[in-house]
Amino acid sequence: MKAFMNAVSHYFDELHWPSLHQSHLTLDDIQPILKTLSSDTAIDVSLVGHSYHGRPIHRICMGNGEKRIMGWTQMHGDEPTATAAVLDWFNLLASVPEHIAESTLFSQCRLCFIVMLNPDGAQARERRNAQSIDINRDARVLQSPEGMLLMQEVKRFAPDIAFNLHDQNPYYLAGDNHVHKRASTMAFFAPPFDAQRTTDIKRQRAKQLIADIQQMLTSYFDVAIARYVDGFSARCFGDTIAGMCSTILIESGARHDDPCRHTARKMNVMALHYATLAVVMNKPLAAVSGYYDIPENIEDGMCDVLLRHVKLGKPEHHYFADISINILQEGACITDIGDLAAHAGFTEKACDGWRLLPDNPYRVSQSLTLTTSRYRALLLQGYNRFIDSDHKLTIQTSLPVVVDTWSNTGIYSPAVVGSRPALLLTQDQAPGLAIIDGVFIDL
Repeated sequence: MKAFMNAVSHYFDELHWPSLHQSHLTLDDIQPILKTLSSDTAIDVSLVGHSYHGRPIHRICMGNGEKRIMGWTQMHGDEPTATAAVLDWFNLLASVPEHIAESTLFSQCRLCFIVMLNPDGAQARERRNAQSIDINRDARVLQSPEGMLLMQEVKRFAPDIAFNLHDQNPYYLAGDNHVHKRASTMAFFAPPFDAQRTTDIKRQRAKQLIADIQQMLTSYFDVAIARYVDGFSARCFGDTIAGMCSTILIESGARHDDPCRHTARKMNVMALHYATLAVVMNKPLAAVSGYYDIPENIEDGMCDVLLRHVKLGKPEHHYFADISINILQEGACITDIGDLAAHAGFTEKACDGWRLLPDNPYRVSQSLTLTTSRYRALLLQGYNRFIDSDHKLTIQTSLPVVVDTWSNTGIYSPAVVGSRPALLLTQDQAPGLAIIDGVFIDL
């Protein structure tokens, strides 16, 4: 298997779809690839249904063997990583099968994957479908056409192994190791099928496969991998399907300086291929204990920017705290202030010796063109943001600028949870460093 996995790692770099190297994917992005794959006689690309708004939903299948492996991607419309990965994987399977598996692979197994189950959500870049239903929570009542389709396909195909493929937000931390804190670039879960969280033979196999996959991935990738803690929800698809077959949740996560999650994309391909080979070749699986050795996935343990041990407060009453900042699609935001020793940031700064200056907005009373040089001069004068109620400010700098159109008086500290970060730090009296919208500006 090692030689096959080495080949998968190598050929992924050659054969992944470059056009899918994006932070988000819609149906328009994948339709040309589906058309290309459908021209290969070894691949069956079928239209299996439509979304609430009538967009097509496709299934890709290969093989005609007894062992059945199924998966689905992008049931949450804003979670595209596995969609790219599954399309990459089928391209490898069709292009270089002799290098990545035994010649008997497709006579021993059948693969069936639904790509982009929620094309309406993908089009809107939204988690939910066009009915505003979370498809993953529709397994019990099946009121969404996408959820109904998925359940019909699972029952029709009757898989031995099912992969529920998602993206998690970038702020999950792998474990509580206070020395080596890293974001979880991938997280796994073998969901229970009942509230007692029973482990039957099917769930035990899922746990053992996850333990094996994790060990394989760590030999190829210098990233952190985590495990979700046990929890059951009767309305979720993963938990429901876990009663029918061995079910594995894979959540693709973040890695520093990898905005399109290319690392997690390749990890998905290798995880799916390894699991397929393990099932087909009847590989002895790892002990269940290996599953529980994987660090727990800790929600909100990461942030984009973490300022440690900042001196805050008025001169007569100062204190020290950490400040976390997240840079979201809708803008940057201060997410927490206090003791964040257990947290980690993608970017961190030790602020010992640095003091946060008071909030000092510049009130724009006449026309002002804000060039970079003018902006830096105002920052050095201690102005951290602008109040432009009459729209007289023209911004001509690529640096981030915080502008308000109303005056919120009475604020002493600019560090407020929920606010946009417009922070000026000093080591003496004059500002020496600005952190505006999470961007560091050395003054």
